[in-house]
Amino acid sequence: MSRTALITLFVGLLAACWQLSGWSYNDPTQPSGYTAPKEAAKKKWRLESVLIGERRKLAIINGQSYQEGDRVGNAELISIEHNKVTLRKGLQRTVLELFDSGFKLDSSFKLDRSLKQQRGH
Repeated sequence: MSRTALITLFVGLLAACWQLSGWSYNDPTQPSGYTAPKEAAKKKWRLESVLIGERRKLAIINGQSYQEGDRVGNAELISIEHNKVTLRKGLQRTVLELFDSGFKLDSSFKLDRSLKQQRGH
């Protein structure tokens, strides 16, 4: 066997052992003792837009377009409404709402009629 073939075989075996052992490469630019937060592993869904037409409904979640019945990760998109969508994962349902920024208008907020008339509405 040639020297090149032996080196290739050795490197291949070393790589296989590396993967089987569960060793991981640590990023040298990370601070010592750093561990990635567990929340980063969970993908958070964000409803960005809802488009409802005569023939179809679309929801934009994390930049991707989905219709009712589509899979969003490991959940199923079961309903699209004007300001929210519902996802189902097993028996669990998750509702994503548009503009869920924590900012809510006071329900008593009303535009003064005189102001509407001044604007010509």
